[in-house]
Amino acid sequence: MEVLQKIVSSANQFFEAAERCDFPDGELNEKNWPLMIPEFVNRAFACELYLKAIAIATNTKVVNKHQLDLLFNQLKVEDKNKIFHIWLNKVGENLVDCEYTRKMFDDNLLSISDVFERFRYTHEWVGPVLSVASSFKRPEQMELLLKGNMYGGFLKTFAIVLRKHIETEFLNQGIYQLW
Repeated sequence: MEVLQKIVSSANQFFEAAERCDFPDGELNEKNWPLMIPEFVNRAFACELYLKAIAIATNTKVVNKHQLDLLFNQLKVEDKNKIFHIWLNKVGENLVDCEYTRKMFDDNLLSISDVFERFRYTHEWVGPVLSVASSFKRPEQMELLLKGNMYGGFLKTFAIVLRKHIETEFLNQGIYQLW
């Protein structure tokens, strides 16, 4: 599947760009803070492309949207469960598969759902101070932010998990190759 190969290759490039913008140990300082927005945008776009690649590889209709929650929810149940379980193991916080944990995953996914759309045009809404809250378009996302349910590293972890899912599932099936 040449199309799948191209999408995954592109996703890997955005993933790598996000990794290069990432700051060690989450330490934000004067030197690296300008890389925060490029990291968010590149990581979110990598997630979008990974989700679309999974949809194509599993013959699922690809939604022509940027919202990560919509793209994730279009996937087949077995793929969503596999991704959730990779995330559950990756987080390493002794979380168990239960209704609460799935709700936490869904809330985090919703909170990062529009990162690509929100942050690629920061010049349209950012003032002298970067206000993440002012960038939310959907009221339920703002509610999550105010409740404090957003896990800061979820976007990064989600990108790693999606990449791992693709490498595990599709490399084993011979659909996707690393090079």
